[in-house]
Amino acid sequence: VTWGNGRYVAVSDSAAMAAYSFDGATWYKSNLPAIAEWTSVRYGQGVFYATAKGELSASSPDGVNWTLRDATIVPLDITATSKDTNPGSYTARTLPNSVDWTDVIWTGTKFVAVGNNLTGAADTGYAASSVDGETWTTVSIPSTAGFEFRSIAFNGSNKYIAVLPLTRNLVTSVDGVTWTTQTTNGVNNFPVNRAWVTSAFGNGKFVVVGASGVNAVVYSADATTWTQGTIANQPWTSMAEGTISSTHYFVAVSATQAAAYSTDGITWTSGNTLPSSDVWSSVVYGNG
Repeated sequence: VTWGNGRYVAVSDSAAMAAYSFDGATWYKSNLPAIAEWTSVRYGQGVFYATAKGELSASSPDGVNWTLRDATIVPLDITATSKDTNPGSYTARTLPNSVDWTDVIWTGTKFVAVGNNLTGAADTGYAASSVDGETWTTVSIPSTAGFEFRSIAFNGSNKYIAVLPLTRNLVTSVDGVTWTTQTTNGVNNFPVNRAWVTSAFGNGKFVVVGASGVNAVVYSADATTWTQGTIANQPWTSMAEGTISSTHYFVAVSATQAAAYSTDGITWTSGNTLPSSDVWSSVVYGNG
């Protein structure tokens, strides 16, 4: 999930379906150029970018009209990207480790990605950063055996968080390079254990949403003290945040037709319907 410049855009998994919304409540259908396992959509340089597992990608100026792009990357399966300086194609670049990279953000000065090398008891978390999307530097971050990093968020100044599902742990960093396990008085940070899958920062707080469970949302202004919010029990997959007409919104999409929005990240309004019952895997805000 991501946002930028006026509208939310979501893509569906294992279909050729996209959707866009100007308010997070009413959604309109658009068509991606191919049926694929679309995993991520991002906004940057005035363009929406959608990537799929394998070698497919697509770009759109408005989330409505999509163009298929060349995203051949061998041998690494890139599942999230935010870089395109050539309007006609993507240029393959190699991340520093052959692991499962799950999320990437642009901070305004650099890209930061998180990933995992899932090898049972020896699971290792990874982070990597790049100022141009071409040359990457990697560091190890604390991990928990059997769990994988799913999402990363940044507060715009001095705090990154990386989230693990099915645990109350998270890791934090002040620079995206040196990471530590965040605890409060020696105990896990999140007040509840949920299948955490997506995170964002906006309206002065971090917000983390889980894929299942009662009220699977937590929020924090400092990434240290966390409080549980209220959201419907749905298989949430992705979240975006953005400002429309001076009002701040968080928007979540799911593996069903359900969508939800919140103006504060604490109390969520659910029941909004996406255009189809596909698995909606990513949502972004952008373009006006």
